[in-house]
Amino acid sequence: FRGGINIHKLLAGKLSLYDIQLHQPMVNLVVVDSINSNFNILPPSEPEIEPDTATTQLPIIEIDHFAIIDAKPIKFFSLADSIDVALQLNTTYLDGTNNPQYTLDINGNIATPLLGLINLKDMPFILNGGIKWNQASPAIVELNAFNAGVDIFNAHIDGRFDLGDEMTINELNVALDPIKYSDIKTRVPQEYASLCKDIYSDAAITFETQLTKPYNLSTDTIPWAEIKIDVPQCKFKYGDLNVDKFKAKVNASLKGENLNNAIVDIAYVSLNGMGINCNLSTTASSLISDPLAKGKFSGMVSLEKLPPFIKKMVDGKLSGKVNANTEFLIIVNEMLFVKKFKIFGKIII
Repeated sequence: FRGGINIHKLLAGKLSLYDIQLHQPMVNLVVVDSINSNFNILPPSEPEIEPDTATTQLPIIEIDHFAIIDAKPIKFFSLADSIDVALQLNTTYLDGTNNPQYTLDINGNIATPLLGLINLKDMPFILNGGIKWNQASPAIVELNAFNAGVDIFNAHIDGRFDLGDEMTINELNVALDPIKYSDIKTRVPQEYASLCKDIYSDAAITFETQLTKPYNLSTDTIPWAEIKIDVPQCKFKYGDLNVDKFKAKVNASLKGENLNNAIVDIAYVSLNGMGINCNLSTTASSLISDPLAKGKFSGMVSLEKLPPFIKKMVDGKLSGKVNANTEFLIIVNEMLFVKKFKIFGKIII
């Protein structure tokens, strides 16, 4: 361990630390049961009268740089359920020269036999970006241009959090980097791998969400939020199914606890392949009481180019084309039985 204290600021009542370095730390935690562990070594303390926090003032603390150098693995083992985890920190650095704006950079690997379930030996992770924390309001933390990632998932986060008595997310924007189907496929547990081994696709999914109202972690269950899911143009193949072009975009608007007010908007689903070239867009509302879907469907089906498994359902020969350009309205009840179905437009066979 090494570091320094600014004596001039200390005389003025401010604890200013600089160039703090922790060299080769090693942590080994062992839990035997709910009572015994190698870190639960202090006897219970006597009850104390809680201090008057209203009149207690924390000293001003500053840190310009903090780093962990050549860290050894942080290990955790639970004897009761055989949980064995090792955390290796490759980089740990905090820059506070512009406080209350800090810059954090952490990356490393997590290793545990449990990762064998998804065909991995270890899993990389990162935490880096801006953190704003002012000691004058210690419960308020802001993240800006912050990245949090584990394995194939990486999230870009901007948010403002109140960590006081009632923990509240005041603002939050999260955007995930594209998640490739090919990466997900290699991580499917062995017992389910057969379900997707013959599915091939270059698809990648992006996800974004934004809170539209503060979310209280103590009292709220469903947030007010806007959600966007996007699948850029891709290919898909499974057996006789061969889709040359597919793309989709779905937006959802959550209105808190009342799911009936939520709206799901399928901006578009576009499919081209197997003799089918079609586009669908629809908006669903009143999701609980009387689910309603209103949208448009247009496209063309070349009957002779349909996949073999569809042709086998027909006792005869299929030929010709079906063209459609329609609008539709569907209303179902709580048992998902259709109450009303209307279609407007043209269908040409």
